[in-house]
Amino acid sequence: MLFAPVSLLAIAATLATSVVGTPVATTGDAAAIVSSEMETRDLQITKRSYVGTCKGCSLKDSSLKCRCRNNAGVEVDASIDLNRCLANDNGVLVWRAGGGFYGSCGKQAPYQRDLIGSRYWSYCWNKAGDFEPTEVNLDDRIHNNNGVLRCDV
Repeated sequence: MLFAPVSLLAIAATLATSVVGTPVATTGDAAAIVSSEMETRDLQITKRSYVGTCKGCSLKDSSLKCRCRNNAGVEVDASIDLNRCLANDNGVLVWRAGGGFYGSCGKQAPYQRDLIGSRYWSYCWNKAGDFEPTEVNLDDRIHNNNGVLRCDV
């Protein structure tokens, strides 16, 4: 009697089907399942705000620095220059691409600036030459994208 060559995976799938009554994933199916699970996890990390996936955040000049999880779940150093995201609009911090707020808020203001949770507050010059207290919730527009902080403006 001659036997045709059969892979062990095919034999295991046949046995599992006859024993359990449901087919077992083949190698290609398993790769698709793993890939799908990774895409779902990637999507969750990229759409989350930074607060849910980063810790130990602090300010250094105009930069926000944190330890953030990447898609593999590993914590990495991450930072973003908030000058790329925030502007001073007559003493009020606003979201604006390339805003360059730090020259008229954090750096030149004679008062303290701080990060409390995800709220950045500072004093910014207004057009009358006075300092205005202002704050912005960084979690509204700063996101962790696979361990890299990005602003959505």
